[in-house]
Amino acid sequence: MLFSHFLLRKSKKMSRIALLSVLVIVGLSPCFGARILGVFPTPIRSHFIFASALLRGLAEKGHHVTVLSSFPPEGALENYRHIQIATESSSDRGTYERLSTEGWSYFGTLRLLINGLHQTLHTAHSTLHSFEFKQIAQEEFDLIFLEMFLNTFLIGLGDHFKCPVVMIFSAPSSEFINHLSGNPSTVATLPHFLLGKSQEMSFIMRFLNFGFTTVERTVWSVIDWRERIYYEENFPSPKYRSYEEMKKNVSLYFVNDHFSITLPRAYLPSVVPVGGLNIDSNPDALPKDIKQFLDSAEHGAILLSLGSCFKASFLPQKTLDIFIKVFSKLRQRILFKWEQDTLPNKPENVMISKWLPQADVLGHRNIKLFITHGGIGAMNEAKYNGVPIIGTPLFADQKTNLASAEREGWAIVLNIKDLTEELLTTAIDRVLNDSKYRNEIQRMSSLFRDRPMSALDTAIYWTEYVIRHKGANHLQSSLIHLNWFQRNSLDVLLAYIVLFYILMTFIAYLRHLRRMKRRSLGRKLKNEKSKDE
Repeated sequence: MLFSHFLLRKSKKMSRIALLSVLVIVGLSPCFGARILGVFPTPIRSHFIFASALLRGLAEKGHHVTVLSSFPPEGALENYRHIQIATESSSDRGTYERLSTEGWSYFGTLRLLINGLHQTLHTAHSTLHSFEFKQIAQEEFDLIFLEMFLNTFLIGLGDHFKCPVVMIFSAPSSEFINHLSGNPSTVATLPHFLLGKSQEMSFIMRFLNFGFTTVERTVWSVIDWRERIYYEENFPSPKYRSYEEMKKNVSLYFVNDHFSITLPRAYLPSVVPVGGLNIDSNPDALPKDIKQFLDSAEHGAILLSLGSCFKASFLPQKTLDIFIKVFSKLRQRILFKWEQDTLPNKPENVMISKWLPQADVLGHRNIKLFITHGGIGAMNEAKYNGVPIIGTPLFADQKTNLASAEREGWAIVLNIKDLTEELLTTAIDRVLNDSKYRNEIQRMSSLFRDRPMSALDTAIYWTEYVIRHKGANHLQSSLIHLNWFQRNSLDVLLAYIVLFYILMTFIAYLRHLRRMKRRSLGRKLKNEKSKDE
């Protein structure tokens, strides 16, 4: 009895200690239940998909997440507040139709960039003046997430809310991020994203790389000049810090990269590669109709999706007819992302859907082939799930993404403007029946998955790290505080040249003095000799 009473008192004491320990830990963890704001005004779904996985993951960990975007989450999510914002459509039908007819080109990519620059800047500007933003403008936040895509001027929100800023870039690191973060430039070691993946940096490759990188830096300088105008209009001094100051105040950059995606490269602590962030290792169950369609695919299934920007309905009728005729002759079932209600002449083995959970579909055991435009998100999802691809690039980095995959041996690239029934049929037959494609992508999938932490866990850790350490300014490189002249040590080189000149001048002066002394001594000896004679 006495012993049991002692145990009861002891257990109560231990419970109080455990409870006190939990409270102390919670009290010492300033990121517990942090208030996080995400501002994503760009109306490009694929860009938001990359970031939304992190936002959902933070909400599931107990943080209070507020998101401004035009893409609401599917279903209710605890701790996640979505504020719908009105944005202009990113689908320039005329431009995309030309791309689907002409195929990938540098001119088409540049045209999209120019069109997108004005629209994206205007949309971000409108968001700051919207009723929806004014609803939260007076709230307090512990951290802000911003999508980094032609709207860098939004970093002024960090000064407005007096909290750290983290930028999310849905592509691998660029020269612009290197410039902002102080991350080492890779001009001599890694090919430009428009040149494709190449281990060997020959003189020709370095020559081209230097030219492409110089053009990219020039383009970013022009964009940065435009962004400065928007910044000064929305965040005027002296109320807010200058644009240059705020660019040096970014705590972290999350980039969609991994050494199996591009090539090994150096990253500073403030630039965190989280390639495949949007891919859930425990995917949700597929919609019932899609699951039933794929489960019953006796001979396997093929996924056809051309991304979130480009609509399959933009395809020329001739190209669409080629896909339909080839699909109608296959034993496999085809899941086709088609943005309209009906598909004329749709074969029985084809199922259409306006939107697909692409990463989850690619994870289905019966998916044998993925026909894609080659966007970085699609490529990562295919790589993660070990699905070989046939690619038809349209713009931006898609051509080089697909060319890299083709060189690695798990893709076939077709030019959409030259597409024929024979070419498409042959490509499908090769990928489905030649085991080398499946074997190579399985090897790449193993490399892509093998990490000490998942991309999501990595991003969550560093997000909470920044919150815990009030912006974690100690992660920043001192390089961001140097100008271009200083970054390239041109001032030091100039100082060495001046010192060398001074040294050479001093040595020359000493030699001159020595010669003068010798001449003087010679004349003196000559005079003395004349006197003796």
